[in-house]
Amino acid sequence: MLYKKSLAPTLTKEQFQNPDMAYRGAPFWSWNCDVTEEMVLEQAEIYKKMGMGGFHIHARTGLETPYMGEKFMNLVSLANEWAKKQGMYVYLYDEDRYPSGAAGGMVTENVRYRQRHLYLTTGQPEEFLPDRAAFEAAIDRGEAP
Repeated sequence: MLYKKSLAPTLTKEQFQNPDMAYRGAPFWSWNCDVTEEMVLEQAEIYKKMGMGGFHIHARTGLETPYMGEKFMNLVSLANEWAKKQGMYVYLYDEDRYPSGAAGGMVTENVRYRQRHLYLTTGQPEEFLPDRAAFEAAIDRGEAP
């Protein structure tokens, strides 16, 4: 990430000895339980006391607060608003678990958006549809492969 201060030609001795938030660490904060407002405020305060410049909210296995649900988004907003008041930074790390692009399975619920792959062979396997149009038609009929 680029900050305006990073464009300065030099880093002063004072900045090096006491860096502002843009130059401080921002650890991963694994959200892997039933996250509460109290927990968010308490942990964020701990990061501040430790001298961190912010934190990365990282949804992980064990998260009981529905990912991207109303409560989750309210907690992210709470963390962000609190951090802004402290001059700290908040980052959202990637998304809910692996693989990237799946949003914890919400994207891939629809077969149209599932991962594709290449299959190298000398002939076309019988179970494969001949082209994308046939694939889309199968999805529309509820016969998704």
